[in-house]
Amino acid sequence: MQRDLRVFNHRMHQIGRMHHTLCENTIAGFGIHRSQHMILMRLYKEDGVSQKDLAERMQVSPAAMAVSLKKMENSGYIRRAASLPDSRTKQIFITEKGKAIVEETRRYFDSIDQKMFSGIAEEDYDAAFGILEKILANLEKALQEERKNV
Repeated sequence: MQRDLRVFNHRMHQIGRMHHTLCENTIAGFGIHRSQHMILMRLYKEDGVSQKDLAERMQVSPAAMAVSLKKMENSGYIRRAASLPDSRTKQIFITEKGKAIVEETRRYFDSIDQKMFSGIAEEDYDAAFGILEKILANLEKALQEERKNV
C-alpha cells in the first residue's frame, strides 16, 4: 500500500484547525478574546500571580499584558491588588465571574471532545493515540537534531 503522507498530514492539520475553530467559537460566544481566556485559565490554576510573572508565563510583553488585564478588570473577570511585601508589584486574581467563564468553557470543550471521538472504539482510540505519540517523538527527535546542526 502506497502511503500518501501529505494527505495524512493535511488530515491532521484539518482536525487541529476544526477543533481550534470550534473552541474559538465557544470562547467568542462568551464575549472574550482567546488571549483573555488563556489568561483566565492560567489564573484559574495559579491565582494571585504577579502581573510580571503572568506576562512571562504567557510569553507576552508586560505592556501587552497590562492592556489585556485593564480590559479584563473593567469587565469584572479579574482584580488586581498590590502585593503585601512590595506595593509596586500587582498580584492578579480571578473573580467569580472569571471562574464561571473558565468552568463553562471547559464544559463546552469537553462536549467538543466527546463529539470528536464519537463512534470511535476504545481500541481504535488507543491505537491512534499510540501512533500520535510516536509521531510526536519522531518530530521531537528531528527538532533536537536540527538544533544540533545550527
